[in-house]
Amino acid sequence: MKLASHPKGWQKTWFYCKDTSPNQQKLLSSYRYGRLDSSKQFTFYASVEERPALEPMYSKINALIAHGLSAIDLTRCWMSWRIQPLSLRNRLMHEYTGELEDDLHFSDKELSSSDLMKAIKKLLGETREKIAIVGFAPFFAGNPTPEVAVFIYLQTYAIFCFF
Repeated sequence: MKLASHPKGWQKTWFYCKDTSPNQQKLLSSYRYGRLDSSKQFTFYASVEERPALEPMYSKINALIAHGLSAIDLTRCWMSWRIQPLSLRNRLMHEYTGELEDDLHFSDKELSSSDLMKAIKKLLGETREKIAIVGFAPFFAGNPTPEVAVFIYLQTYAIFCFF
């Protein structure tokens, strides 16, 4: 039998695989006739029980949106920084340094501005003009978070509690 010279020809050939694994060792999971049972359905909204714990987060998100944060800003930030939004980190994202050696990076290669623009356009389907507009600059070592006057908040809280 003649072997295929390139990957496209594999559909026209037969191949055989000899299992050389020790007895009682399964390399692949068994076949199932039915679907796996899921214990909880995926929903886009928090349940009634989960909402009270999320209320403080909603107010912070609404404040960021009111100050101009958009999905394009988040996507541009995550893709240009080359970070994975839901990955485990050893520190907060606003402590990101911007260096390629930063351990928040999942890649040691920098994206060019044209590659970044293409990736965001492909992911979000927005026009180049919308992508170019920066609504809310991300906080990191080069753009630190603003100082907060805690005394004013404590004073307001104390007056509110007194009356």
